[in-house]
Amino acid sequence: MAYFAKVDENNVVLEVVIVNDDIVTTEQAGIDFLKDLYGDNNVRWIQTFDDGTRIHYAGKGYKYNLSEDAFIPPKPFPSWVLKKPEYIWQSPVGEPPETFEDGKLQRDGVTPLGDFYKWDEFTQKWVKI
Repeated sequence: MAYFAKVDENNVVLEVVIVNDDIVTTEQAGIDFLKDLYGDNNVRWIQTFDDGTRIHYAGKGYKYNLSEDAFIPPKPFPSWVLKKPEYIWQSPVGEPPETFEDGKLQRDGVTPLGDFYKWDEFTQKWVKI
């Protein structure tokens, strides 16, 4: 299966659709098929991949950066900055003070071994929850 992002005139992803590999012999073949199927000339179709091609797999609300050929996720907070070349959003103060090992909650039976944090845009700090 091949995946294509429907992108509006502002390069924002409206949706992602699946096209059978029998149709998608090339990226252009998939685009031509979708243009014929949907008949909307006010949108563009751009193939998206889950292997790091075009940086991220596209999702609704992502923005396509033509000059970088990259799909960029929505900005989570106004203060966050885009880190390149990974194209990920980061808080202006870095990561939370503590994280879980391997990103997973680890328990000793009852007590978490780490803390959860959320970003507080007003104070520009990570707040323990």
